[in-house]
Amino acid sequence: MKRLLALIPIVMLTGCLTTPVKRNFPDVPPDLMVACPELEAVNQDTSKLSDVLRLLQRTMESIKNVRLKLILGWNGINLKKKFLIV
Repeated sequence: MKRLLALIPIVMLTGCLTTPVKRNFPDVPPDLMVACPELEAVNQDTSKLSDVLRLLQRTMESIKNVRLKLILGWNGINLKKKFLIV
């Protein structure tokens, strides 16, 4: 009787382990696979503050563009997950 009681959970668990499960993960958008642009360095012989501020402005614009691209890409992935896996 004890063997039969021990055999029942083993048979039930083997049925769960052999069931094939297919997982569908959304593909990463190609826009997110592009490497971020390199940031510019300030020249050591730059004496004008305006040049440094222009460089800072370009750097901040680059960072904002990359951030926006990542946010839009992840929102697209989350929408795909929402509609594919219900």
